[in-house]
Amino acid sequence: MACSRTRKRIFEGLEIFFVKKRQIRTQINKLTKKIEERGGSVNETRKDSTTHVVYSRGVEKRDIIGDLAIHVRIEWLSECIEHDSLVSCETFKLVSALACSLGTGHYLLGGGGPLYLGGGSLFF
Repeated sequence: MACSRTRKRIFEGLEIFFVKKRQIRTQINKLTKKIEERGGSVNETRKDSTTHVVYSRGVEKRDIIGDLAIHVRIEWLSECIEHDSLVSCETFKLVSALACSLGTGHYLLGGGGPLYLGGGSLFF
């Protein structure tokens, strides 16, 4: 008789989007399976309903997307899976989840103050 382990649904209600790098495709495929086994979903395209944007190591400033989702390093997912619970993403965040549109530009409010997103570019 096969023994199956019930997984905690730690990613229930989360919609995750990976900023893909070709060299980590295998890792993303493995993480996608684990996320879905634990109640979450992975979107192939960035959507308004995306709750977390996940970046691989070596992300460049020009790759960062400005929006209201929580932006984290890929290691956050591994930590959650290892601990079988959602761990705080504070130490894994790239930018604050709070973004606002001011005039024609967009601003992200990070730990060091506002960052301007003009014409699709992020300036630090």
